[in-house]
Amino acid sequence: MSKKYQVVKGFRDILPPESKLFWLAEKLARDLFARFGYQEILLPVLESYDLFACSIGTGTDIVEKEMFIVPDKKGQNLVLRPEATASVVRAYVEGLASQGPAKLFYFGPMFRYERPQKGRYRQFWQIGAEAIGYGGPGVDAELILLLDLYFKDLGLAEIQIRINNLGCKICRPSYREALVKYLTDNEAGLCEDCRRRLSTNPLRVLDCKNEACKTIAQSAPCPGEFLCVDCASHFEGLQRLLNLQKVSFQVDPRLVRGLDYYTRTVFEFQAQTGLGAQNAVVGGGRYDGLVEEMGGNPAPAIGFALGVERLALLLEQKISRSELVAGPEVFLIFSGEEAYRFAFQLLFLLRASGLYAEMAIDEPSRSLRSQLKFSDRIKSKSALIIGEDELKNKLLNLKLMESGKELKLEYQGLKNLANIDWEELKSHLQTPGFAYAGREYEQTLVQNRDLLKLLKIYFNELNKLEA
Repeated sequence: MSKKYQVVKGFRDILPPESKLFWLAEKLARDLFARFGYQEILLPVLESYDLFACSIGTGTDIVEKEMFIVPDKKGQNLVLRPEATASVVRAYVEGLASQGPAKLFYFGPMFRYERPQKGRYRQFWQIGAEAIGYGGPGVDAELILLLDLYFKDLGLAEIQIRINNLGCKICRPSYREALVKYLTDNEAGLCEDCRRRLSTNPLRVLDCKNEACKTIAQSAPCPGEFLCVDCASHFEGLQRLLNLQKVSFQVDPRLVRGLDYYTRTVFEFQAQTGLGAQNAVVGGGRYDGLVEEMGGNPAPAIGFALGVERLALLLEQKISRSELVAGPEVFLIFSGEEAYRFAFQLLFLLRASGLYAEMAIDEPSRSLRSQLKFSDRIKSKSALIIGEDELKNKLLNLKLMESGKELKLEYQGLKNLANIDWEELKSHLQTPGFAYAGREYEQTLVQNRDLLKLLKIYFNELNKLEA
């Protein structure tokens, strides 16, 4: 017996219908980001180790514990990217900086060696956007408003927006000093990881999920108490713009981000239900010094990353399985060799016209009963029955699967329907007493434009049989 292989621990296959949720998330992102002027950037999966050690910080858990390191044949350490912001900034400095400010977005997998948990795996997917070269609070507001619209378009209203300001290189050192002093005074109550973070990344202590650390963090100094005039003005400007758009948000003085490069504005979008304690779906903020640190000319920047796995968990609660597994517009049911050949030709014409169509393509001898059962099982909206009589007399025999009703038309009735204009059909339905094949069927056609397209293509193919 052959060996049975399994997926690597911490990784997983994303199977239908869950994969449809990923597709929906990506499709909406592409449409929406384009309206906001963001262009897609495609990034390599492998980057140099030093890129992330420099940008994220050597004292972070990501660099210390979580990166997948891949030595190349020359002994250089490469890594599977654990996040995308550093890669975007590298790409900007390397190839886009000469063109001025850039608004970019990405979609793809990231990799971190951490304990797998609900909504987070060692390969996880992110949608993100980065605006480089924009220093004012307007672009901060733009990204938050973009995300607010994104979640509303997905039907996810119970998402809370939290914002904070961490200060800049002028006022941040005073805050860091006060925070370290406070945490050192309370060091005995901190977990082992947070005691280590005291000297490397003290802000990370405020984000620890350990209950004892959370209790200590509640009384810690807040960044807002130390903001310089420019940082305070920037934060006030952001809040004014969000209020102008009537977007609900909360200022969370204890909100921090875990990476070293964040400055000034930070924000999270948090689900109120459905994700438990790990409820952040989006995290982002400013990193005004990162472009310069990575070899570019000084340029302010801001961005965010959205966790697609967590988003999918929320969408699963809103979208039923039947909605995700959409059946074809039509299933072609044939009887006999000639009908099989006709259906085979029709199938690809329908698909080329933009319709989702199916048939038992590998089974030319399959029975009508079996084909109808299969059509029903895959949730086809309609079944077009093609047999010797339909081809010889140019008839329509269409079954609407949900209602079980049948639309049977002689040649002239089919011709009338196939030759009318879409807008003409809708206007005629407003005329009392007007009907081609019955008002109920025409109402169905108005509600389903694809059905009218099907009839036109079917009628045209029937007429070719004379040739």
